[in-house]
Amino acid sequence: MIFRQSELKSRFPTIPPMTQLNYIENRQSSLRGFHGALEKANHWKLVTCISGAVTDAVLDIRPNSQTFGMIGMLQITANKPELLVIPPGFAHAFQALETKTIAIYATNIEYPNQDEIDINPLIPSCKEIWGKSPIVSARDENALRFDELLAAGKFYA
Repeated sequence: MIFRQSELKSRFPTIPPMTQLNYIENRQSSLRGFHGALEKANHWKLVTCISGAVTDAVLDIRPNSQTFGMIGMLQITANKPELLVIPPGFAHAFQALETKTIAIYATNIEYPNQDEIDINPLIPSCKEIWGKSPIVSARDENALRFDELLAAGKFYA
């Protein structure tokens, strides 16, 4: 079992039901994200790793938060699975640490969504997190950096 909605609801009373489940197979060093949504979208995400291991990172994109712009991280492995609950106002990224890594995540918002935000994960503050040679998709590599999104007022929409 990965999660029960009733248990989530007891710990996170405002969490809505999940409506989409995504399965992502990655090769070692693949980096995905940062992906998120504006806080007003009430976007929740549940993430776990069912094969291999990942470094997961969350970026606070809530403009009125004391931790705005800060990143938290954790490693999740299939051998010691955990469920990462990402509440509204956070963007998510992860990097595969093993050859065949499979992550799954559930979300309460179906993709695509007009409130989505992509943030380039190759920012100076993340160099230590991702290591020397992350493999990044064109979507993520071409995304704006956090400071560019901030200057454009994207977090306040």
